[in-house]
Amino acid sequence: MLAHPAVKPYGGGRLQAARVRFVPVLSVLLERAQADGYLRSDLSATDMPIIGLLAGFVGECAGFINGELWRRYVAIMLDGMRSRSDQTRLAVDALEDEQLDMAMRTWRPPGRR
Repeated sequence: MLAHPAVKPYGGGRLQAARVRFVPVLSVLLERAQADGYLRSDLSATDMPIIGLLAGFVGECAGFINGELWRRYVAIMLDGMRSRSDQTRLAVDALEDEQLDMAMRTWRPPGRR
């Protein structure tokens, strides 16, 4: 994991603790679903925290208008994660573990920079 002494992670140690607990389990589930043909082969465990942030952003951005709107975007994301024979390869590779760590450590919500 990349560590920069001047960077304090957003959320304190909670994000790191969650990552340590869930990423190994998530990786096994992801690999199994890919091997069984349910998930696209170019999906990575490092994509999952970013996808989670995207879903959460919808709630932060428009939750006061429609508290259920996040469900729409989670469904769209899940559909895009499914394996299909006519699927095009993703245009950009997933972040490496170290890159994800740096992104999560340096990201701050707007207004908290």
